[in-house]
Amino acid sequence: MPAAPFGHFLRNSQRPPGLLLRAQIICYRCAMSISHLPDAEDASKIREFLDDAGYGEAALQKAIGRARPPVPDDQQLMLHLTREMTPINALIRLFLMGADIPQDMAKEVLPDWFITESMKIGLIGQSGDDFRPRVTILPIADLLRASDAYNVLGTEDAPEFVLPASTHSANYLRQLILPGRRGSGLDLGCGGGLHALVLADQCDKVVASDISERAIIYCRFNALLNGKQNIECVVSDGFSELADDRFDIIISNPPFVPGPSEAFTYRDNKMELDEFCMQLATEAASHLNDGGVLQMLSEWAQTDDKAWRQRMEARLSELGCDVWLLHSPPVHPESYVARRLADISGSGVPQLGRYDEWVRYFSERKVAEIHPAMVLLRKRGENNWFHDR
Repeated sequence: MPAAPFGHFLRNSQRPPGLLLRAQIICYRCAMSISHLPDAEDASKIREFLDDAGYGEAALQKAIGRARPPVPDDQQLMLHLTREMTPINALIRLFLMGADIPQDMAKEVLPDWFITESMKIGLIGQSGDDFRPRVTILPIADLLRASDAYNVLGTEDAPEFVLPASTHSANYLRQLILPGRRGSGLDLGCGGGLHALVLADQCDKVVASDISERAIIYCRFNALLNGKQNIECVVSDGFSELADDRFDIIISNPPFVPGPSEAFTYRDNKMELDEFCMQLATEAASHLNDGGVLQMLSEWAQTDDKAWRQRMEARLSELGCDVWLLHSPPVHPESYVARRLADISGSGVPQLGRYDEWVRYFSERKVAEIHPAMVLLRKRGENNWFHDR
């Protein structure tokens, strides 16, 4: 991929107190949608404008019946509902629908400073006489989370696509985060940082880490947009850059999909079946303080000759942790493949792999079922228990 124009980025960006990037020198290997980080004051001004315009979950649900990007069947309805060019409809079309809008119409309803700042940051760009969105901004509860616009799919930057947090798994895990005040938290494989934003209200300090440099830039921007000053962002392959750090809570929605694809950093990993999830859970135990917990989404392969539960118990029971597996009904491999090959939709999406290639992958490994599960570990020195529900 061509080098991104980021030589000045870390040197010239103003970093507010408490919002840190541990890796001070990064070689950006892919083009970023966010090309400039605002300072805390400008980020607060943008957030205030979005809030005042009604760009929030409750207000959008009331106005158009949804606060999520449209699926193809909803596109025409959303265009109809936003046909009058008002500030909120312009924002919906840009940042929720991912639709271009004419520059002259946008300038009639959006303040000049907002357009200028949005172009400077990289939230929008120009395409002929139109403004084209470069990010999706998704309202979730009282948070706003920016990520890649879907027009990244089908381009050379697609492998580093930072997924909008409208996915079932991200919100499922968000709602299951254990409450309570803690000293330290880690969002491992943070993507755009949704779970780091939630942890920031529970913890004195939060580390958000991801192997994707693109994701870390989004995470930094989202921390600024939501006024979270206690989030430290780290480019890290798993725990590689976290050394001897210990945490009171670790939240992880990692690239847990077993299969032959390596199309997307956020979703795919190179290890066999569920070994990546097993490795993360095993390593996480050594990064927990006494009484600390890990909550990690995962998918586990039931093979003809080895039961997934027994295999997990054998590995996880040696970590000095209580273990609770909260799992959903199993999925047959052929149904699982169909779901995974259709889990990103939109024009220009690259072919992720032939259906028969995925089915053959599972067949050769004698996989009978895929078991989705949240793994919960609690660090406790002795008399540990293993519970499967």
